[in-house]
Amino acid sequence: MKYLFSVLFFISSVFTFGNPSRLGLPEELEATLFSSKDLTPCVACLSVAPTGEVYAGIDQIGSLGKGAGFGRILRLTDQDNDGVSDSHTIYAEIDNPRGMISVGDKLYVLHTKWADEKNFDGMFLSVLEDKNGDGKADGPPKHLVKEISTRKYNQSRGVDHTTNGIRMGIDGWIYVAVGDFGFVNATGTDGTKLTMYGGGIIRVRPDGTELEAFAHGLRNIYDIAIDPYMNVFTRGNTNDGGGWNMRFIHEVQTGQYGYPTLFKRYTSEIIPALVDVGGGSGTGAMYFDEPGWPKKYTGVPMMCDWGRGQLYIHRISEDGPTFTQQQEDFIKCGRITDVDCDGSGRLFIGSWGKSGFKGGDDGHISRVVPKGWKYQEFPDLKKRNAVDLANLLSSPSAKTQLHAQQEILSRGGKGQEVLAVALDSAQATKSRIAAIYTIKQLLGTK
Repeated sequence: MKYLFSVLFFISSVFTFGNPSRLGLPEELEATLFSSKDLTPCVACLSVAPTGEVYAGIDQIGSLGKGAGFGRILRLTDQDNDGVSDSHTIYAEIDNPRGMISVGDKLYVLHTKWADEKNFDGMFLSVLEDKNGDGKADGPPKHLVKEISTRKYNQSRGVDHTTNGIRMGIDGWIYVAVGDFGFVNATGTDGTKLTMYGGGIIRVRPDGTELEAFAHGLRNIYDIAIDPYMNVFTRGNTNDGGGWNMRFIHEVQTGQYGYPTLFKRYTSEIIPALVDVGGGSGTGAMYFDEPGWPKKYTGVPMMCDWGRGQLYIHRISEDGPTFTQQQEDFIKCGRITDVDCDGSGRLFIGSWGKSGFKGGDDGHISRVVPKGWKYQEFPDLKKRNAVDLANLLSSPSAKTQLHAQQEILSRGGKGQEVLAVALDSAQATKSRIAAIYTIKQLLGTK
């Protein structure tokens, strides 16, 4: 019955909210159709640069289709900042894009490779580069982690329970959401091998080294939300004897969350989810912490649910070593897949529209901002000196902090300016944390 409810809700949400002009929004917000199905059908994942360029991972074979040649990444821009894309390039032709992170001239991508419909050549975490800034990748993807999903199940079923979204924390690790296909002998650039049976979270350095498990015992998580204090949150489903429900989880490093054998009857042996929210199907996630928005909409994990056609906010409150939470409806959008933002506070939402499990030609990207929002140009990090970059670690914008940090790391050095931020007790705690993690990555074991 719970499964039937999820399916019926899923179907009704498509027809009620599938039109982007009919997004269900709080009264303080407004939306525009950033790109239509003619340009961005079947948006599987999004990544937005701090400067506003939107990278859209298009996958027109859906979650159950198979074969090569149906996936691509578009780079879209809105040069007059009116909420509608006015130019785009095909950044790369790539199979099954499932997660992306834009950092400087690099784009980290989680994707597959098919020789043809019957021959699956593996799933990879890779990096693409665009050093000349023409909006097109300079060459083929450089693989950072190989065999990051199990070939057998991808080949037989498709990529719906495969490895999915990726997020970068302020600690510099790339965190990867692993579905219940798991993987065997995933291999990083330093030769490190890792196996995970079932779903969980793994992490790896941006150069593909130090691959390691972070949490396990999950089923089919799709993405990860990471706050400035390195608390990690996911929305994943159960289907392990307690119904096909959704769980909102605070992920603790080395945590065991019970799937597939412990969740229902052996809860004393696992870390329980914060809440079971009933039927649904979790997709994209992010922790939204940007100025310029009504305060009640910032400093919160945002979770997409495809099955319910809804972007949720979870109000979290500290409770000892973990949290309590309250789930709230936020934005309605049929077949919502992903969410991300830029450094000016623009929120972008991707959808498959009326496309189904085997793809199609419908879908869109919407832009959401507060009413009265005004564009603020993101600083040109390449032109900022070391002191300016260190000071940007004190920004109230999580997006600004992360990308200022990445620019600092790309230059190297001893980080004296960053150390000054870390030692300044007048700074916000999250700013000092960002500075400490930046120093750690600069100096390593030193």
